[in-house]
Amino acid sequence: MSIIVKQAYKVEPILQLVPKCTQIDGDLVRLNSARLLTFKVKGVRCACCGVEGAYFLKSIDRGVTADGKPIPHPGIWYLNLFAVNSNGDRILMTMDHILPKSLGGETHVKNLQPMCSPCNNTKAATLGFAIRMWGWKVYARIVLKRLRRWLRDLEHKLED
Repeated sequence: MSIIVKQAYKVEPILQLVPKCTQIDGDLVRLNSARLLTFKVKGVRCACCGVEGAYFLKSIDRGVTADGKPIPHPGIWYLNLFAVNSNGDRILMTMDHILPKSLGGETHVKNLQPMCSPCNNTKAATLGFAIRMWGWKVYARIVLKRLRRWLRDLEHKLED
C-alpha cells in the first residue's frame, strides 16, 4: 500500500465540515467516519496523556492494503489528525473504544474517545484494565451479558 499525502489543514475548519463527504480543494474527502465524528463531539485531546491534535493531513491510499485487499474507498481522500510531541515528532490521533469491542463495546460516539496512537497501543482490552476502569460489578454485568448471548446462540444452533 502506498499513501500519498497532499496537504495540511487547521483543525477547527475541518471539524465544522464533519460529517459530510465533500470536496476540499478539488478532492472528494470522506468526512463521515466515526473517528472524525468523535473528534468533533469529544475534542481532539488524548483522553489518556492529554496531547492535543494540531492539524489534519489529507491523504489517499493507492494500491492494496497490507493483506492484499483492495483499498475500501478508492479515489476518496481522508483526513488524519496529528499531534506534535515535545520533541517535535508527529503523533497520529485515533479513536478509542472506552468499553472495548472485545468486551461488547459498540462503535458509537458514546463509547468512543480521542486517543493518541502510543496511548491506544498501550491500552489493552484485558481483564485487569476492565476491572480498573469500571469495577467488578460493571465488568461482571458485561460478562453475564456476553454469556447470555453466547448461550442464546448455542441454543439456536442446537435447535437447527
